[in-house]
Amino acid sequence: MSVSRGDAMKMLYIAGKYRANSREGVEQNIRVAAKYAEKYWKLGYAVICPHTNTWTMEGEEKTFLRGDIEFLMKCDVIVMLPDWVESAGSRAEHEVAIRCHLQIIYEYTAEQADFIVESGINPLYHHGVKL
Repeated sequence: MSVSRGDAMKMLYIAGKYRANSREGVEQNIRVAAKYAEKYWKLGYAVICPHTNTWTMEGEEKTFLRGDIEFLMKCDVIVMLPDWVESAGSRAEHEVAIRCHLQIIYEYTAEQADFIVESGINPLYHHGVKL
């Protein structure tokens, strides 16, 4: 798999749960997303991680979400974090990625991967994704 388009780096978008019931939960979600962003930077992608883009800013969440979709539509690849199905925003980003024909990479926890392998199910079916 090439991580460049000619001389340009492929742009990759991180999608996963942001909101939580507490500030600590939000901060944990941000740390998880940042960990994956670092992984893909090291693999040679130019990474957009919306979790870290505006988390210290005050403002209209709707504006941030619209901006995130604008970023996504300019990307080549989206990475769906293990918790993405728990997030309405991530599910919407997934739909945009499908409509824009982006490459989609699904990340799984070890437990999720074991379950998928042991059950023999299609991982996309497991997430309820209809392609």
